[in-house]
Amino acid sequence: MNLASLAICVPTYQRNGELGELLSALQSQEAPDEIDVSILVIDNNPGGEAACVVEEARTEAFRYPLKYLHETAPGVTYVRNRALKACAATDYLAFIDDDELPAPGWIAALWQRHRESGAAVVFGDVIARYEGAPPDWIVEGDFHSKRVWRDGPREKPGATDNCLIEMAVVRRHGLRFDPALSLIGGEDTLFFDALLLAGERFADAAGAVTYERVPEGRARLDWLMRRWRRTGLTDAMMIARRRAGAGVRARAGLDGLVRILAGSGLAGLAWLAGGGRMSAGVARRLYTLQRGLGMIDFAWGRQVQEYSRPTGPGATG
Repeated sequence: MNLASLAICVPTYQRNGELGELLSALQSQEAPDEIDVSILVIDNNPGGEAACVVEEARTEAFRYPLKYLHETAPGVTYVRNRALKACAATDYLAFIDDDELPAPGWIAALWQRHRESGAAVVFGDVIARYEGAPPDWIVEGDFHSKRVWRDGPREKPGATDNCLIEMAVVRRHGLRFDPALSLIGGEDTLFFDALLLAGERFADAAGAVTYERVPEGRARLDWLMRRWRRTGLTDAMMIARRRAGAGVRARAGLDGLVRILAGSGLAGLAWLAGGGRMSAGVARRLYTLQRGLGMIDFAWGRQVQEYSRPTGPGATG
């Protein structure tokens, strides 16, 4: 019986402690009999500081083949492209971020969903786990999670923090993550959007669960506002792919202005309805506003480097 090769890639940057925990959790994953699993850690630390974490895991008789690569070009886009290159002859590539932990059965659930659906890409359920005591409205809104509520087809791009990719599809279309977005973000969304435009099918796997750590510095309105604004920029880039022409930036600016006006007005109403207190409802309207600002950024050719360095721990978003 020929086994399908499946590499689980972990991009990492300044999270050695979390990486060690993740490797331990990956070692506990039970792989289906028909796949040959290996682990690939790609270190984006300038000095290759994660190498010692990988070596320590190897000395403890790691369950699966464990490979380490050092990518010196700064930014997670270069790391993901290094993974595509390293796995050029691999059948399947799964991604998980270094600030996540997989639930038992994670990789088996991704694989099973692929087998059932035949989809080129399968996305799993990312559930936020907050460090410290975040504001109630953040917990209620669950803004840091990327939830997948049920198995089924998926009609929009996902992220690389919990996914399984059939590499034959990537090779067929010659796709890579855009290096121009390496310190901006959104490169994974645009990568998967290109696959959708090429006619490939996606699926969701509700049983493929990972838990993402959310430090106190991210459980804040200002962090969410920056992320939402960049989301608007990414959305405008996707729309521009479908609306070629000289007026695409002007149209993005108009769309952005509509969202700014609607979001600000509705946020104000939600604020008043809540007695002048912050709430998940207010935040959802601010998301609309910030997404509009991101579209304005695209219209004017502005780009904010969400992952500019040095920024402290965490480049994998």
